[in-house]
Amino acid sequence: MILISLQTLFLAFAILLTVIKARRIDLAASAYILLWVIGTILIYHRYGVASDLFYSNDQRFMTSMIESINKNGLELSIDSAIALRYVVTIPALVLTKFGIDSLLALKFIQMVCVIFSYKLARQHFESQKLEFKWQYSLFVFGPSLVFNSLLGLRDAVLSFLVLNFVFTNDRKRRFLSICAVYLLRPHLAAALIFGLVVSAAFNKFWLKPSLVSRVALVIGSYATGICTYALVSLYQHGIATDNFRISRLFNQDSFLDLASNFVSLQFLRLGDTVVASSNTSLLLLRLIFFDIFATPIIFTLLIICYKLRSQRNLGIFISFIFFVGVVSNTNWNSSRQNIPFIALMGVAIAEYLAQRRKHSAIEKPGLSPPLHTGLNRS
Repeated sequence: MILISLQTLFLAFAILLTVIKARRIDLAASAYILLWVIGTILIYHRYGVASDLFYSNDQRFMTSMIESINKNGLELSIDSAIALRYVVTIPALVLTKFGIDSLLALKFIQMVCVIFSYKLARQHFESQKLEFKWQYSLFVFGPSLVFNSLLGLRDAVLSFLVLNFVFTNDRKRRFLSICAVYLLRPHLAAALIFGLVVSAAFNKFWLKPSLVSRVALVIGSYATGICTYALVSLYQHGIATDNFRISRLFNQDSFLDLASNFVSLQFLRLGDTVVASSNTSLLLLRLIFFDIFATPIIFTLLIICYKLRSQRNLGIFISFIFFVGVVSNTNWNSSRQNIPFIALMGVAIAEYLAQRRKHSAIEKPGLSPPLHTGLNRS
């Protein structure tokens, strides 16, 4: 326990040095690091050697992958890279060579990705000449992302990768990011590419988008996600498409599954054999992890009201719909699966709030800019 605590403090101090800029400490990032340290040590103190079973036994699965790679070596194939999650497990394996506990190494990688996601969001705001207020941090790393970074999983890593793919202009970084996403969660990569292509086509060929056209786009994207999963399963495993939901594509259950993802109530659709906790406890947890339902709802309302008008934001929305169509065929349809999209939506919402604040400040009496500043107020 003492050794794990010392390792946790050492790793936290190492990453803290990256958030110090010109002798100034970023308070939001520093507060998060402190919270991560406290949470990590408390989990180890409470559960001890069973910490890898806390919340999700996927943590034990992840540590077993590190042990397998260490014992059997690397297999240089895409299938092995996906199955053993090389994007996360190899960096963790490197850390274990320096004596770091394998589960702690996974958690540290998660924490680093949260910090990098925050820095990426700050850089995006600077490129748009927008002021980043501390309140926006709640959207950039909300309670669900913070909590999941205390676990030895891959959700924070995926969030950082998708933010790189969507919010950076560097083509090399975008390509490497989407490749890494594919190796960690292939259907998420497919959803992002689908949203990118469809939003571009929608903006190009649908000159006057309306609410009706966007509803049609939602239905079409959702149906495409369902059909894609069924067809890929038929090709890979020979599972007949009738085992999926194509035959009931447009019935009430199908759209309840879609709606449940926007309000984080997927567990009500899965049944007791899949969800271990009671519905009451899961509903109460939503009060703490409010971002898993508040962020998708706010983002959707802004899309519907044409407040988020860019092709990029429409692409995020379409990707999410397609993704839900895919995972609704499985028993892994959960709020945790949606965390990368919550990060994307959160940054988009924060950007909208910053733009609105900037425009409001400009339009105040006495603060109007000169006529020839070239400022675009649209």
